[in-house]
Amino acid sequence: MRVAENFDVRATSLDRLWRRTMASEASMLNVALLTLALLVALLLAFRFLLRPWFVGLFFVAGLGAMIANAGRLDLQAFTWIKVITLAVTMAVLLAYPRGGPRARRVLGWAVTGIVFLNILEAVVVDAVAGQWVNATAGALLLVTLAGPSRVGARDLQGRPALTYDLPWSWIAAYTLWNITVVSRHYPQHYFDHVAVLAAPIVAAWLAGDRRLYIEARGLTLSLYAVAIVVMTEVIQAPWIPSAPSPAGFYPLLAGGAAAAGAWNLVAWLRERGTSARK
Repeated sequence: MRVAENFDVRATSLDRLWRRTMASEASMLNVALLTLALLVALLLAFRFLLRPWFVGLFFVAGLGAMIANAGRLDLQAFTWIKVITLAVTMAVLLAYPRGGPRARRVLGWAVTGIVFLNILEAVVVDAVAGQWVNATAGALLLVTLAGPSRVGARDLQGRPALTYDLPWSWIAAYTLWNITVVSRHYPQHYFDHVAVLAAPIVAAWLAGDRRLYIEARGLTLSLYAVAIVVMTEVIQAPWIPSAPSPAGFYPLLAGGAAAAGAWNLVAWLRERGTSARK
């Protein structure tokens, strides 16, 4: 009898473990499919909706919904600042390729300044939190960031588009650094940001021009940031479920970001050396 009872207990434990494993796998599959859907939606938005009328309407509707519901919502000041900053960013990114030579000289500095300050903000946050490895990786991005002379414009599928001539080494280092920042400070949404960070890379690759990365990055981040606030806070609709905590592999991410930052620094120094010899 005792052997039979032990067998029943073990069978029950294995059954529970199996059910938990299957539920976890189903949950991860759900998260992965929703993340893929988010990636596709962002790519379609960049392809068809990167127009002043759509971006303006999107921010007016988003901010309008936030303002109309401000009384019942407990939104932090950072959320308001982030959304407004993204609205200004998109205004600059859209205005540059549509402006004249004089306006472009000013807006070129604005584009570089926006990217610089966006990275600097996260570097400071990491430094204050004692995350010195990733803070160093972010600082290397600031050192190697191309200046406003690399900002330009081109025609893309019948519309003026902003270009920023950043090498793939910088883009790769930025992406690894950013996903590390997200994993450390926003772990509940880090899977979302896999799609948000992948979208501009895929968009630039599909267009055959890495210089479109910053324009695509600005749009995809803006759409995501406003949409998640409106959906989860204003409408209180379900969002992509949280994936398992990335805390276990954070050191690996930080190490990868630092290695990519060092590789980008070497590439930047080589480029400067080549330019000096010419």
